[in-house]
Amino acid sequence: MDVLRERVYVEPAKPGFRAYALLREALKESGRVGIGSVVLRQREHLAALAPGGDVLVLAMMKFAQELRSPDTLNVPRDVAVDPRELQLARQLVDSLAADWKPEQYRDSYADAVRRMIEQKVEGKEITAPELKSRAEIRGLMEALRRSIDERAAKKPTVKEAPTRAEAPARKRMAREEPVSRKNAKRARSA
Repeated sequence: MDVLRERVYVEPAKPGFRAYALLREALKESGRVGIGSVVLRQREHLAALAPGGDVLVLAMMKFAQELRSPDTLNVPRDVAVDPRELQLARQLVDSLAADWKPEQYRDSYADAVRRMIEQKVEGKEITAPELKSRAEIRGLMEALRRSIDERAAKKPTVKEAPTRAEAPARKRMAREEPVSRKNAKRARSA
């Protein structure tokens, strides 16, 4: 069962540096995490505080009543898989594989709401976003083949990879977002 919701970095205020470092090192050495509750955005959350390198990471967790056993789900358990379908599915997964680039993803719902607000402020008629039409598909094999064909059509032509000396340095993106006292206050007032 997955009990985690999200993780954020915890940043101390200047006077708390020493206590922060002491707690971080004690948690590292003991191999333990702190469990408690925090209030964010007018809601109480169960949380775990754990060391993550030089920072403390606050992981929001689910309360016991929010957990659901996977045994209660109606999912296919003993279904025979056609080897040809599996081959196509693997091919599709491989064609979709890419390095994670968070900047490629947008919250399209929030963007649509923002556009509608802007239209309203400008006195324009509010228009709903257009939905993409989907082609009728008559079977799993056809769906897999279409997905692979569409993906192949979208893939850019392969050019020779730069040598290590020519390759630009990769920036490592953090998965968690830092939380400072100032940002926490802003989050509470939002």
